[in-house]
Amino acid sequence: MKSKNPCIGICFARTQDSTDIELLHALCEDMKCAGMRTLTFQFMSDLKNEDSKDAGELVLLKLIPFSNLDAMILFSESIKNTAVIDAIVSRVTKEGIPVISIARPLEGCFQVQYEMENPFRDVMEHILTEHGCKKVAFLAGIKDNSFSEAR
Repeated sequence: MKSKNPCIGICFARTQDSTDIELLHALCEDMKCAGMRTLTFQFMSDLKNEDSKDAGELVLLKLIPFSNLDAMILFSESIKNTAVIDAIVSRVTKEGIPVISIARPLEGCFQVQYEMENPFRDVMEHILTEHGCKKVAFLAGIKDNSFSEAR
């Protein structure tokens, strides 16, 4: 770590539409209690459209003081543009800063994965056996989303 009070960057997109905001608040509070500082960087768009609004959002990347960070936490599933994720990881790792990817495996990054398969399997087992359901309508979720695919 670079200083007595490490500075952790947190990069994410569109948490206003997700439960990740609860995780973000908990992370910031826990880091504060541990004597760490946080800098959060939020894209309002998920960056998948690659339109003029997304181009404006990407200016944020130029403003991140990567060299002042001790680590970067990347809510990688919230950003829907692989090129943007790759650019963030590249910039951070060039500074010799570790990257922690939440939810999506990324080469060269530490990973925090949510277990999706077994808990969902347990719910389905309960519905089928305890409640005797024979026909279940199922929507897995968003196409190409790792959580949806696991379910």
